[in-house]
Amino acid sequence: MYAQLGCVPRETMHISAGPRYDLQSATDLGVRDTVYLNRGFEPSAPFHHAHEVTSLDGVLEILGI
Repeated sequence: MYAQLGCVPRETMHISAGPRYDLQSATDLGVRDTVYLNRGFEPSAPFHHAHEVTSLDGVLEILGI
């Protein structure tokens, strides 16, 4: 998939509301910027993600926008 996009995992960001399976898989693929969108349904799991936000506005802050 990354070859089709013309990039490598470290050049992408993965955002998910599911920290365990979704973010762990992204980390295993080599995605460095993983973001847990914590909506309060699951406990935080900081070892699965690089950033944690409670809204998509937090992603804009991470991106510097």
